[in-house]
Amino acid sequence: MKLYHVLFFLSLTGLLLSFGEGTGSNTNSNDEKLLKEAAQIHQEAIDIGMAIAPRLASLRQMKNGMNVQGRTLTPEEITLTTAIANIEDRHNYWQTHLIEVPGHEHDHHHHGDGHDHNHDHSHDHSPSPNMTAEQMLAVQKEIRDSIMVIRDGIKEVEGLVK
Repeated sequence: MKLYHVLFFLSLTGLLLSFGEGTGSNTNSNDEKLLKEAAQIHQEAIDIGMAIAPRLASLRQMKNGMNVQGRTLTPEEITLTTAIANIEDRHNYWQTHLIEVPGHEHDHHHHGDGHDHNHDHSHDHSPSPNMTAEQMLAVQKEIRDSIMVIRDGIKEVEGLVK
């Protein structure tokens, strides 16, 4: 398992354990506010994921083009293709570990920004585990922070190409 996956899993597990058992009861007003905030953060993470998708696809295409050239790659090309593969792995891991906010499932909306809507909607969200509203908010912040790190990694790799 890659170090990033281990760190993400440990931080998410630690977050869940630090809160103790979830009650499954999210009916009071404070819980509703926290879940609404969690849903907004979740949407922000999804929006970042959609924004980086074309950039990641471009890097993937570049990596695949290098790998099929029929010659030995230079050290710089090896560094670049390895960096791209690592970002792909982290993105795939992030995408498969998304968790929906209870009561806000499939609430992903587009902001009328005019961007191409040919992005991938095939990602599955994990079912919402039994956790408190506070736990859900913390988990959504971790998910958002993770995609922001991936976005920064893409920017860094794009800087290597220029």
